[in-house]
Amino acid sequence: MAIPNNRNQTVRGLCSLMLAAVLLVGTGGETRAAGKVLSVEEFNELKGEWPELLGRHLRIEGRYALMGRNLLRFKNCDLSFRSRKDLPKLTGRSRTVEVSGRLTREDGKLFFLIEELFELPTDLERLRQQRSRLDPAKADEWYQLATWAEQRAKFYQDAELAQEARKLYRDGLRIERSRLREGDPRALFALAEKAAGFGLDQSVQLSLIHEACVLLWRQAQRRDDANSLRQLASTVAEKLPGAKTPLTEPVDGLRKRYLAAPLPTYEKADASTRQTLHRILHNEILLAAILKQAAPDGRNGLEIADQIETQLPEYRETATAFRQKGVAYRAAHIATASRSEMLELVELFKKQNQPERARVLILRWLQAREKVLRQDGPDGLRQLAREYETLLQDTKTAVKLLVEAYRLSQEAPEIAKELERRGYRRAGQRWVTLEEFAKTPEGRIVQAMREGRVVEGMTAEQVRKTLGAPSFVARAATDGVFAEVWVYGENRGSRLAIHLSRPLSSRELKVTAVVPLTER
Repeated sequence: MAIPNNRNQTVRGLCSLMLAAVLLVGTGGETRAAGKVLSVEEFNELKGEWPELLGRHLRIEGRYALMGRNLLRFKNCDLSFRSRKDLPKLTGRSRTVEVSGRLTREDGKLFFLIEELFELPTDLERLRQQRSRLDPAKADEWYQLATWAEQRAKFYQDAELAQEARKLYRDGLRIERSRLREGDPRALFALAEKAAGFGLDQSVQLSLIHEACVLLWRQAQRRDDANSLRQLASTVAEKLPGAKTPLTEPVDGLRKRYLAAPLPTYEKADASTRQTLHRILHNEILLAAILKQAAPDGRNGLEIADQIETQLPEYRETATAFRQKGVAYRAAHIATASRSEMLELVELFKKQNQPERARVLILRWLQAREKVLRQDGPDGLRQLAREYETLLQDTKTAVKLLVEAYRLSQEAPEIAKELERRGYRRAGQRWVTLEEFAKTPEGRIVQAMREGRVVEGMTAEQVRKTLGAPSFVARAATDGVFAEVWVYGENRGSRLAIHLSRPLSSRELKVTAVVPLTER
């Protein structure tokens, strides 16, 4: 019996050509391969060479579909097999026979002339006979027999023989698995690929992949390498179905049993439970990778919490614990935090409905910033003022800082504008609110100018801005005082006399009296 050992169709095609070449080489009308028995499938593959094989002695075996007194039809073969004498009677126990004879042509028709016919054991019987002679330590022999049975089953659409072929493949895998070096995950992955190539049930392949991943997990734990663990988690997610799917129900009991004995627990599990175990394995590996990056003091607790929440939603409590640890660390080190880090923490407090804690945190951060910004002089104080207003809506402190900046900058106009935009006015050497400003002499003057009136204390420039140039000016100097009288209005009608004076040592005239003039 010929047992092909290669499942690749291309290679089988090449083998068929080689077989045809051998059959065509002969001496004295006989072939060197006269002893070789061709299966019907192999004989069909030589159909293109049948005319060249005329007269050559051939042996062919296979399952017959029809047998008459001197006519035989093989299953899945178009050629007629005829005998010039009656064919022998068979027991009927098997429908597999072997014929020997020659290809012949009569009246232009090609047929096979049967010279001998033998009843053979059934394919299952032949398989069992062959299996009994296999070496229990050589997996390749089991694979070769399985390949023959698989091809035979496919050719004859024999489900029972196909099942036996799968059993042989599994037996071969078990033999090969038993001979693998312990702790060799690569070999297990290769064996899993072989199982897939054999077309075995997915559970066989997954069992090998799972074992390989467990081995890699143990190796990565010994190396204390976060990157290796992350790569392994990706491998598990890629190769084991269900590993990417978050669990929706608690599995504490199953997880405990699995972690205590991963391989035995997996082998006993059904397909659905295995998918859950795939997720448990993935989670344990990825969580270990994430936790290896966690700082003991909690400085990266928020980042660790984000990773866990995003990648491992089942571990919500663990994420919360790391978030609290991260918040505590950042709050304790708020003085050295960046603005964005501070704002992130403030937002967390607000989400937790802790506005007062958020406000205290901002204040502590600003107090720490003040020490740095004061070194930048007026510009630093202006920036600090804006921060107080933006972060705390504290205009009072902002104004206080701007007034200090104004003084340090030697009365910079741009800082004065910032104060005025906030509703403050300068009254002497002080900056006061508009309400307070209205009660000061400066405030009364400003109000009078808006209303077009002149009041005592105004400067000459303010009078001009209010009423314009006077119609008449009279000047006099006496007792160390220079005085002017500005007259507004025509000779006829209402007129106004503005009395201004200044010490001779000063150049600024100020209003001392406002006298309406009436015509008599």
